[in-house]
Amino acid sequence: MKLFKEENFQIVIETEARLIPEFKKIIVNDKDRKKRTAFKYLSFIYFMCDYRSPYSIYPEAERKRRLLEDLKIDTAITDDVKRGMDKYNNLQRTPTISALKAIKEGLLTSSRVINALNEQIQIALDTVDGDEERDVGSIMRDVKRLLEVSEQLPKAIDTINSLEEKVKKEVANESKIRGGGTKGLFED
Repeated sequence: MKLFKEENFQIVIETEARLIPEFKKIIVNDKDRKKRTAFKYLSFIYFMCDYRSPYSIYPEAERKRRLLEDLKIDTAITDDVKRGMDKYNNLQRTPTISALKAIKEGLLTSSRVINALNEQIQIALDTVDGDEERDVGSIMRDVKRLLEVSEQLPKAIDTINSLEEKVKKEVANESKIRGGGTKGLFED
């Protein structure tokens, strides 16, 4: 189901999204005639939660920080926005999309592990240079762990690419109906 889409680097809010109570409340609560704050909050929801978001490459905490900065949201995220995020996550939850999100998060974690291991190895190498009694075996274990993790990364990337293709097919099949039209939110 497409509630939001990205066109020309802008978020477009579909009519169906305006009918869902959690999103409608965000729009109605914005007293500005042009609904600028509501648009920022709905953009925040899309960029935080959607698997197609360009911000999905960041861990959740960093993604949130970057979005607050990039969207110029000065106030704290309200409970309405949090409920909107929960609703959006529930509406796009399919087994394929859930697996895709989980694997992407795992890949981000692997990246952090590799960075930590690199730092640990560098620190150990710096201390070994000055002290010949230092244990080189611990450095070798860290290098071995680093190589094991990096060996699994291409497989994870292939899995992500495969899942993304399946999600695209799933979404395309979901929205096509006879005659070339698309299904509305409440049509089956």
